Amino acid sequence: MHNHIKTHWTGHTHFIWLIAINLIGVRFLTYGIATVFQTASTKIWMVLFPIITIILIWQINGSIESAKRGLDHPDGIFKLIALFFITTAITISTIWQVTDQYHHLYDPSPPPFVDPAIITLARSPDGAEIEITGPINLKQYNAFRDILDVEKLRRVVLDSQGGNIFAARGFHRLIVERGLDTHVTTNCFSACTIIFIAGQNRTAAATARFGFHAYAYRHNHTGQQINIATEQAKDIARFKRINTPNSFINQIFNTPSDEMWHPTHADLHTANILK
Repeated sequence: MHNHIKTHWTGHTHFIWLIAINLIGVRFLTYGIATVFQTASTKIWMVLFPIITIILIWQINGSIESAKRGLDHPDGIFKLIALFFITTAITISTIWQVTDQYHHLYDPSPPPFVDPAIITLARSPDGAEIEITGPINLKQYNAFRDILDVEKLRRVVLDSQGGNIFAARGFHRLIVERGLDTHVTTNCFSACTIIFIAGQNRTAAATARFGFHAYAYRHNHTGQQINIATEQAKDIARFKRINTPNSFINQIFNTPSDEMWHPTHADLHTANILK
């Protein structure tokens, strides 16, 4: 293995082996590893990021050294062109995947979608609770973020049929950061559940209902491209953070986007959704 690594680094690898194994083969390997660990924790990716970067540098340097040596041969120019295009494609695809994974781990604040929904936040008299009702939207999120400096706030009460998933993720992040509790009074469907699972303690009224389903693309005027699988993977990681079993997660995302799965409270306790 050491000799193989050194041989490639110094540009002494046979051209066919270089292309098929060291470039294309290794790229498929790193792509597969990154895909398998897509929803892994940040700690794991703090190890994987430098490993993938080192491998890419090794691939590029080996290609450059091989190209230098190949120029002395009659067909050197053709090998140089092939190496250039293949190495460039591998470099771009690796950087794209690493960048996408970075955004997956460090999900920024919700993008600037314009949401027409009104703000529906209500604070309890003692300031310990905030109730979020109606469609989840960015105006709610912005208002919630602006009042989080209230030290008395301890619990977020929810009653929502769902709404903007990006706003829900913003709520989720802030609730996790502040260690707040969450509680459902009547309904918590779709995007609302992403807010709910952020709670340190997660409770619900005896008659409260929860609803889950897979995601679907909804057109928005920004023209922003949305990859459904990538977006679902982001929230799968959030469910795994609270140790939700894979069987429960699979049921969520196997439910068609135009349907709703309503698990029982017993199911929710077993899945660690209610806690």
